[in-house]
Amino acid sequence: MLDFPKIEFRLLSVQKRKVRIYIFFHVSVRKKFKSPLPLFINPSFWDAKKQEVISSYKESKTINENLKIIRDQLEKREDIEYLNDNKSFRYVVKKLSSKYLIDNILTIKSAAQRYINLAPTKKNIRTGSIGLRLNTIKRYEYFKKIYEKFEIDKEL
Repeated sequence: MLDFPKIEFRLLSVQKRKVRIYIFFHVSVRKKFKSPLPLFINPSFWDAKKQEVISSYKESKTINENLKIIRDQLEKREDIEYLNDNKSFRYVVKKLSSKYLIDNILTIKSAAQRYINLAPTKKNIRTGSIGLRLNTIKRYEYFKKIYEKFEIDKEL
């Protein structure tokens, strides 16, 4: 007896270049939806049985984490079983992808970089001047460097 609904990841091509990873959602035996993800991988590094990237690939950890995030977010949705066409499924996957894979607004490093990039256009509420002070920008850059070193030390 098959267990439904079921979520799986597959590659649709076995060419010798990077190809897109697709997500398949099986609602029943005859009803399934598919949608592309903004993740690319060379098929030689894809494990079809485990539906993940093999660990010898340099970006395997991040891609596998992203696949897990998408799977978890789809499983958390209560209305996912009531999708009736591929267009609505693609819309749900696109929203989840943009929120968790593309923007990734939750990381500290990206927030610090955003403040550094927006420094010339920020308005100081207290003084009314436009642009952050040079020392403030240096503090954000220093914080970003410290956080990058922390990430490297954490992996070791």
